[in-house]
Amino acid sequence: MFNADYIYDHVRCPGCGEKTDKVHNRHNHIIQAIPIRDKKAYVKLVKKTL
Repeated sequence: MFNADYIYDHVRCPGCGEKTDKVHNRHNHIIQAIPIRDKKAYVKLVKKTL
């Protein structure tokens, strides 16, 4: 399983446009990728929301 995460520790608030590092929620998404050497491969994507 490969883990994917954000490079930046801050994002812009969709309401006011200011930078913030506060995360209110995280959603894990498991995505099945193409097989690697005849084994199933998955990507774990963590989505952060304000």
